[in-house]
Amino acid sequence: MIDVQVQDMELFKSLLNPKRVRILKQVETEVKTVKEIAKALEDKPSRLYYHVHQLVDQGFLEVAETRQVGHLTEKYYKAAVVEDFNLSDEFVKENEDFVFKQMLVQVNRAIEAMKSTIDQGSMEDMESIKGQASLLQAELTKEDWHQLNAEIRKLINEKDKESRKKGTENTESISYVLMSYVDEDSE
Repeated sequence: MIDVQVQDMELFKSLLNPKRVRILKQVETEVKTVKEIAKALEDKPSRLYYHVHQLVDQGFLEVAETRQVGHLTEKYYKAAVVEDFNLSDEFVKENEDFVFKQMLVQVNRAIEAMKSTIDQGSMEDMESIKGQASLLQAELTKEDWHQLNAEIRKLINEKDKESRKKGTENTESISYVLMSYVDEDSE
């Protein structure tokens, strides 16, 4: 298990690329060839090779094994076990505009999903819910605050792995935008 400290733009862009995230999700629990990944994603292998090579170069994917099939060598990939992604302070300072624009894109996608839910009708109908929000306030020490954020991320990762192991067919790809801050207005 590794923690990734994001310090360069290419690594950050890779983490934001939906196709690469979907590739990584395919090989979290079992090894697959590019052809098998493509089939699961309903895509062409030729459209995935570049992304797979980039993920290998960046350390997010590993070649788990190789097999000789006739004159071809098939590579089987697995995701490197990454516990958490953190943006280094230096990286954020050097790329502040880009980083915050990307965060705004994610927040706006969450807002649009919630708006879609409201436009479609009932918040009680689980099938129509596309976005949810919770606003909470707590009195915490800074140490407890950081620990709580880590525990929330860990819980989400555990639920994701649990769901994948079950192999439930009607799962949805859920994105979380977790933000917390010291509310200086309440002091």
